[in-house]
Order: sequence, then structure tokens, then C-alpha cells
Amino acid sequence: MKASVIRVAVPVPIATGFDYLWQGPGSCPKPGCRVVVPLGKGTRVGVVLECDASSQIDAAKLKAPLQVLDAEAIIDPELLAALAWCAAYYHHPIGEIVRQALPTLLRQGGSTEPEPIKAWQLTTTGRTEDPELIARRAPRQADALRALADGRLVPEDEIRELGIQRDVISRLSAKGLITETEYLDLPDDSGPVSSTTAGLPELTADQKTVLGSIATRAKGFRSYLLQGVTGSGKTEVYMRLIAEQIESNRQSLLLVPEIGLTPQLVGRLKQRFHNHLALMHSGLTDRERLDAWRDTRSGRAMVIVGTRSAVFAPLCRPGLFIVDEEHDASYKQQDGFRYSARDLAVFRAR
Repeated sequence: MKASVIRVAVPVPIATGFDYLWQGPGSCPKPGCRVVVPLGKGTRVGVVLECDASSQIDAAKLKAPLQVLDAEAIIDPELLAALAWCAAYYHHPIGEIVRQALPTLLRQGGSTEPEPIKAWQLTTTGRTEDPELIARRAPRQADALRALADGRLVPEDEIRELGIQRDVISRLSAKGLITETEYLDLPDDSGPVSSTTAGLPELTADQKTVLGSIATRAKGFRSYLLQGVTGSGKTEVYMRLIAEQIESNRQSLLLVPEIGLTPQLVGRLKQRFHNHLALMHSGLTDRERLDAWRDTRSGRAMVIVGTRSAVFAPLCRPGLFIVDEEHDASYKQQDGFRYSARDLAVFRAR
């Protein structure tokens, strides 16, 4: 197999990518794939920027990647091009910028595939056990049996939310009253978004004007500025436009200021869009961020809502970008990689 040079974005403060010599086995990893590469005395997880690159370093002096983590690109060409534009426009190291587009667990080399979820359910013996009979001597075990009484699978995170300790689960399992199993979190397509306007708020004259103006414009990239004071109904306009995108099987990215991602807004969106929604913000755990990233990249999430960093969401079928309160200062990253999420949203949309 012919050796080829690959250029890799590594998260270090160096302006350009690093060159490595690919000699197989298998075909050269595609741009957007993660690779583990030697760097200095250690190793780093980087992202391939270019295959068959022209290197100024003699091939004999180039090191080889240690491992290819992805069979297919996890950063698509559109987003990879946007990240390269950021490096040139904001004069920031490409490796640190590409890092922004990946959840923490993927930066550390984690799998893009969903991990099985641990869950527990009652055994046949457990279904015949009366919690009241053991409540006096083992009240916590009785509480756990009551929580599992309907026979369904109860996932690990729900067990924790119920306040059931791991030692209680271990004792019930040792007695043969419950059993542990694993399952994949399959997509729930309940609550489809309908094109009907039945039950929705009556539009004001201004809202009708805005939606009508957008509807009559030619298809393709268009940029609009929607001006209105608080309470004027901008959010309802957003949701009507998002619903149209879902009907066309296209995703929408809604960026909100850090103070704008309120439980009220999220509740409204969940009520309207059900399980089509993914959230991306700093309050999520690493696992939750990865789940949102997967749902967005796969197209399971049709509506992605988040703060500044959500502008790097891996949209597979983008249709609409909305920047709410676009003048808000929180859209500008003030340290490290300094960028404007509003400007980058416009660039990606174009």
C-alpha cells in the first residue's frame, strides 16, 4: 500500500495541523475522523484535516498514527470547513478550534456508539415478594421493591433519582429478587409535529406579516433580522418556522443567550416538539452532552437548542439557524478561542 501524509488537528497552541505518515493497514482515514497520534513524549487524540497532504518534512522523519478511532468521519465537510474558516478568521490554532466541536468524552477517545444502559427489574420470585413483610427489618429494600413493583425496566439514573442506594440493589440482587440487564436507548418518535395550527395561539398581524414575508422569499440562504420588544411574540414565530422545517425533514438550531435558556422556554419547546428536542448547554454532564451530540448528528433531534457553544452542533440536515437576542454579549467567547457565535451561525447557514 502506498504511504500517504495525513494532516491532523491536535489540541495544542500551534497554528497549523501536524503531519503524520499513514502506511495502513486499511485505507487512509477520512477528514473528520479521530486518530490517536504520538506528540512529544505522550499521545493526543486529533482529527484528520487532510489526506494525501503535501508535507515540507521528509517522509522518513514523520511518525505514524497509533490508532484510528472512527471508520467514518464524525465531523462532516460542512462543519470542518467552518472550523477551518474560524482558524483563519480569528487567527487561532486549528487544533483548539476543532476541539470545540466535540463533546469531552469524544475528545478523550470515547466511542461515538451509544452505550448500553444498565437497568433492573423484578424476577419471578421478586414479583411474589410482599414489600410490607420486609418493611420492618429492611425498610430501604421494601422501598426499592415498591419502586420496581410494576415489573418494568428501571434504568440506573432513575434508581439514583429515587434515592435507592447501590448496596440496597446489591442485597436484593443477591436474594434473587431483582435482576440486572442492559438495553439500548432506542429513539422515541412519539408526539410527531403536525402541520395543523389547531390549538396554537392566534397569530397577531405582525406575526403574520413576518411569516408571510419569509414564506414568499426564494429558497436558499436568506438572512433576516426580527425586531420586537420582550413579549411581542418572537418565540411563537420561531416555533412556527421550526415546525415547517420539521415537516420538510430538516433540522433547526436555536441559539439563546446564557440567561435565556429558562425552564419556561424549554417547557414550551418540549410541549410543541416533544422528543424531537436536544439541549446543549454548560449545565449538562459529559454523558448528557454526548447523548445530545449523537441525537443531533444522527438526525434524531430535529430541534437543537443551546447557548453559545451549540453553534458547533453536528447538524446532518440543517434548515434553519435562529439567534435569539442576537445583540446579547454572551454570544461572544471572551477567553481562549474568542469567537462570535452569531457570526459563525450566519457563516454556517450561508
